[in-house]
Amino acid sequence: MAYSSCALCWLSDVPPELSDTTSPAYNGGRIHYTGASKEVAQAYACQYKKDITSFLVARSRELAEDGLMALIVPGVPD
Repeated sequence: MAYSSCALCWLSDVPPELSDTTSPAYNGGRIHYTGASKEVAQAYACQYKKDITSFLVARSRELAEDGLMALIVPGVPD
């Protein structure tokens, strides 16, 4: 059995588009996406997808066959 609580809300890296001033996803140094453009939200979503995939693959290697994993993941309704 694996258990993770609130560790999945952090990103491993800043999406590169957010700091590129020529990108439509440029976020002007802000560290959030609430109220930002759809390009900013998409950049964060892509980074999260990479990170959650990496996390789940790593945890799947640690679980016994037919093991269970319980996750508590905070989120922002969208």
